[in-house]
Formats: sequence, structure tokens, C-alpha cells
Amino acid sequence: MKDSLHAFEDISVPDLISWNSMVQAHLNNEEFEQALILFIEMKHLGFVPDKFSFVAALEASAALPCCKTGRQIHCNLIKAGLLPLDAFTGSSLIDMYAKSMAVEDAKKVFDRINIKDLITWTLIFVGFAQNGYLNEVLRFITLMKEESKEPDKKNNKKKKSKEPDNFTFASILTACANDTAIEQEKQIHALILKSDFMVDTALTNALITMCCRTGSIKDAKKVFSAIHEKNVVSWISMISGYTQCGYCKEALNLFDQMESEGTIPNAKTFIALLTACNHGGLSNDAIMYFEIMQLRHGIKPSFDHFACMVDILG
Repeated sequence: MKDSLHAFEDISVPDLISWNSMVQAHLNNEEFEQALILFIEMKHLGFVPDKFSFVAALEASAALPCCKTGRQIHCNLIKAGLLPLDAFTGSSLIDMYAKSMAVEDAKKVFDRINIKDLITWTLIFVGFAQNGYLNEVLRFITLMKEESKEPDKKNNKKKKSKEPDNFTFASILTACANDTAIEQEKQIHALILKSDFMVDTALTNALITMCCRTGSIKDAKKVFSAIHEKNVVSWISMISGYTQCGYCKEALNLFDQMESEGTIPNAKTFIALLTACNHGGLSNDAIMYFEIMQLRHGIKPSFDHFACMVDILG
């Protein structure tokens, strides 16, 4: 980052592309406030932001999140004449409003986008899901399918079919944080089963987490068993799921199966195991896994590992 700053400062007359690059560099470095400061400075120096400038500023606002700043950027975008909204700019606005818990504003932006791509649809799904509006997510999925059936009046032919894909459903399930929306989550699960695409590992991992969160350990086991190529996240999801549902010894037994099938555990695997030991009151097992982590797998304990051990032995 320092090298980028020095290079930028050495430019005698930086153009808009240079400014955009620096704002993006701060974003990539998770320096969101600095990215916004640079965006404002660029405007004060007389540069007229383009859509790439606005999208970067909106991403920074979404990451903070800061709805007031995001609204100001939205107003500036309108004043700059960047209307009607395209999917690229509109998606950033949807993400910003949703992360700021202003879902109605996200919906208004969504409705004003003439041509929506899959990312636009996914962001509105995720935005409502992470704010607990799963009924609305189900309505949006239905709307998406209905819109794809409407004829394209401009080209006088049927629109290209749009359907939620693996990434879309995995994003929705990951965003679901409302434990009371069990029935809606089951409906989303049913929609996935009815879909004709090949379910990938990322989606099945999200499904396992969802099933365990809703207390459906049997469904989680079915999903887990059906995964042909389990990755380390699959095993962690199932270990954590067993723990969440109160099956702590089963969670530990799964680790033995994981090793026997050749999957190499990572640091997060042992956090899941130590959490299972903590919930099950299995202090001796916790000490054993703490040693296995270091001696067999060469993983250096982090703050989270030590925190788990303090909880178990304290």
C-alpha cells in the first residue's frame, strides 16, 4: 500500500483513472474510511466521478456500514446524470442499503434497474435474507422466474431464462441469521432440491449449516453423506452442526472419519472440535485435540484456541 501511495504522489497531474485506482487500493486493503476520504478529496479538486468512482465509494459505505454517507453518494450519482441505473451501479446501491438495514431503499433501487443480471438478483435476495425477511426472498425468487418468462418486446423473442444458481442459494443460506424463520428456510431447501442444476460443495455446506440451525440433524446428515468430494469446510460444518444440536461425541467421532478419509484439518477444524468438547464437558478430549493440533498437524494455537481451552478448563 505504501508503494502505491508513493507512486500516486509522484504523479504530477493524476487523472481520474489514477484516483479511482487509489480508492480501489484502499478498498482492497480494507481501509474503508480512507477510501471515502480520497473520494471526497477527488471531488473537491474538481474531478467528476464516473460510475467506477461511485461504485468504489458505495462499497466503502457498505463495508462500514454508513447509510448517511451512502445516501449522499446516491444523491451525487443522480446529480452526475448516471441514470437510468445499470446492473453494475445499481447492485452496489442495493448492497449498500441492505447492509445499512435500509431494505426498502434497496427495493426501490432494485425496481428502477431496467436490465437486472444474476448478481443484482442475488444481492436483493441476500439483502432481505440477512435482515430477516425470508418471505420476501421467496417472493423475489418467484418474481425472478416470472420475469424470465415474459417476452422481450425489443427483440420480439422470449427472454433468456433466469434461475437462482448454486452461488445464489449458497449466498441466501449463508445470509440467513434469523433462527425463527425455520419454515421459510425449509422452503428454500425445497426449491434447491427442485432445481435442475448440479449442487456444488459450497451450496451443500451452506445447506448443512441451515439444517443444523433449524434442528434438522437427520437432513444435515443426508446432505453431508451425499457430498462426493467433501472439503474441510464440509467436515467443519457437520462437526459444528452436531455440536449445535447437542451431539458432541458424534462431532468428535466425525473428526476420526475425516482423518481416515484423508482430509487435512485446519485451525478452524480444531476450534470446532474444542467447541464440541466445551459443550459436552469433555476436558480430557479437549487437551488431547489441543496436542494433536500442534504435534500431528503443526498448527500454532491462536487466541481463539486458547480462549476455548480457558472456557473448558476454567
